[in-house]
Amino acid sequence: MKQNKFAPGNWQSLKPSLNRVKAFLNSIVPNFKKWVPKQLPWTSPHATPYTYTLDLPGTDKRDISLKVARGRLIVKAETRLSSRRERNGVRILEHAWAEFHRHVALPGDADEKKISARYKEGRLTITVPRKKQRQANDCRVRVNYA
Repeated sequence: MKQNKFAPGNWQSLKPSLNRVKAFLNSIVPNFKKWVPKQLPWTSPHATPYTYTLDLPGTDKRDISLKVARGRLIVKAETRLSSRRERNGVRILEHAWAEFHRHVALPGDADEKKISARYKEGRLTITVPRKKQRQANDCRVRVNYA
């Protein structure tokens, strides 16, 4: 009986082929890695206001979108890379595109209507002010007698 070389127990035999495919793809679009921006966590829960930072190097400011929905901050960004080169008299033009989505739960005391963001030198900083705490005022309660 002939053994199937691609059977689940023989996956190691595929490794050289996968490495060749990977090398080929890297040669097509050089310097393009999986695009996952570095994310820095919310500042201390005692900070006023909260801040959230994302590193988005090479992203155009027009390709960044922020939205608040159902108590979540939704960040979307796109990046495009192009390379042009000539090899053996043949011009090669290559394009790559990546999209990023991040949904972040907002803290309970976040003031969603006053969220602001700043993008500078590849770093997006989102500022989320806290809602002002209402101070309890002493007051009299009128009692109606029937």
